Amino acid sequence: MDIDVSVLTPEHPFFPGFCDRAFGCMPASIHKIGEGFYGAVFVATLSKDPSRVVIKCYKNRGYAARERFQLELLRRHSLLKIPAVYHLHTPDEQLPFEALAMEFVEGICAAELPANHPHADRFAREMIENLLHLHSISNPEGFGGPDGMFPEWNRCYRTRLDGLHRRLDTDPNNRMSPTVRRIAEASLAAYDRVFAQPPPVSSLTHSDYNLWNLLADPQTGHITAVIDPLEAGWADSEIDLFHLQNAGGDRFSLLARYQKERAPSRLFPVKNAFYWFWDDVKHMLNVGWYDEERFQTFGNRLKDLMGQYL
Repeated sequence: MDIDVSVLTPEHPFFPGFCDRAFGCMPASIHKIGEGFYGAVFVATLSKDPSRVVIKCYKNRGYAARERFQLELLRRHSLLKIPAVYHLHTPDEQLPFEALAMEFVEGICAAELPANHPHADRFAREMIENLLHLHSISNPEGFGGPDGMFPEWNRCYRTRLDGLHRRLDTDPNNRMSPTVRRIAEASLAAYDRVFAQPPPVSSLTHSDYNLWNLLADPQTGHITAVIDPLEAGWADSEIDLFHLQNAGGDRFSLLARYQKERAPSRLFPVKNAFYWFWDDVKHMLNVGWYDEERFQTFGNRLKDLMGQYL
């Protein structure tokens, strides 16, 4: 993290300046609604349209522009609503924070919906139908995103992993335990076998498609918006699937619903564990988060599945 957003309270002078630049008015009120690995989120009430907006302030430089690109890409294709982006601000001397102003959409975090919700089936069906639709869209240029495209998934993903591996070698905090590091090294050594059946075409992926990143109507269960992509772009469709198990997704049988409509690849179990483990490594390096018990659990699962499938 290279921007400290912990100082951003609703009273901080950043918000009046930001709203004036973005909308030509002062905010009537600001309140914080959440904070995640990569940013803090506020809602501003304005005296003119749009009357309410979401302001997301980022902890890592460059992430606002990345998210704007991803939201606009998904917005062109998604069956479900993707919030519009109103304004991108990059840090300057007067307003030293990076932020997006986005459309406010009513709804609760979908992770708050109980498994016994009267419309749970409709909710889950909407969620999976949208993901299947996104995955049906491919890019003739191959795999990747604005940082570069590759004709093959294995080259694209390996390039990402090599970048993470170099950062592991130079991580000044050296958070990863030797046990977990050995699993990471073994998984990279087995890369060609884990991905022996690469996808022939790319799919449009959200890359963080879980219950935390959907808004829903608490009464009807209808999904009101899909938010917070992280690495949306053109990838192996199966890189999205471990997210269906995150945030308690198994209580809605999300992965099973998806795989009922689209059969998994033969190596899916080990690929899924690989994607999940290295996604955690990415978060560790990007934001400093590390949980030894979780890393050992997920690492040992990956190790066991490599022994079973390879």
